Amino acid sequence: MDKKDKIILSIYFVFTILIVIFVSLGGINSEIVTRWLVVFFLLIQILLFPFFKYLTSRLSPKWKFVILATIFAMIVEGFHMISKPLDQSLLITIGMPFSQMMKYYLIDLIFTTPAYVIIFLVMWWFIKTYEYSFWQFVLVMGIGQALGDGSFFFLFNPGLLLLIPYVALNYNAMNIIPYTLVKDNLGKKRNSWKKYLALIVIPIVYIICGATIKAVAGLLHLW
Repeated sequence: MDKKDKIILSIYFVFTILIVIFVSLGGINSEIVTRWLVVFFLLIQILLFPFFKYLTSRLSPKWKFVILATIFAMIVEGFHMISKPLDQSLLITIGMPFSQMMKYYLIDLIFTTPAYVIIFLVMWWFIKTYEYSFWQFVLVMGIGQALGDGSFFFLFNPGLLLLIPYVALNYNAMNIIPYTLVKDNLGKKRNSWKKYLALIVIPIVYIICGATIKAVAGLLHLW
């Protein structure tokens, strides 16, 4: 991670914390707790960047990005088990037996992990094919995942996209460090307007994966 990346990440992180603090003034609930867990997780990633660089040094750029982003997504998914899991029937609450918590979390991961692998493979194709500056990646991929995970909610509430760090925080905690690790080893890429098609393609992938998960869960009568 070069000096420029550190400065950008620091500014981004401070700005994000300020937004989360502002939202938290309205009262603490499970959503706010989840958001703070994601903030601390992103901070830990930044502090442990040299460790992640060493840990993934033997992986090709493609699998370094996909595997690490998927692992981070699984962790972030765990934070959301107390506020917004895959299905509300999997919600983890205070007083629930630990074994039940782990059961719900594992069920969530069984369905979401393959979806994340597909999503990050699609994202990899875009960053391998097109030239993204650091900020373009943060914004385009963050908004792309936010639109996908939020389905049509953000389309009908576009004003929320003004708070990009807050909206995209979950997804940045999955992909910023993996991208930083590989961005200088992506070879020659095209600087084309088509890189912004990720804002359409990634939400479509989310919708397809979401529909598939619901269909399979329905067939298994899980919820």
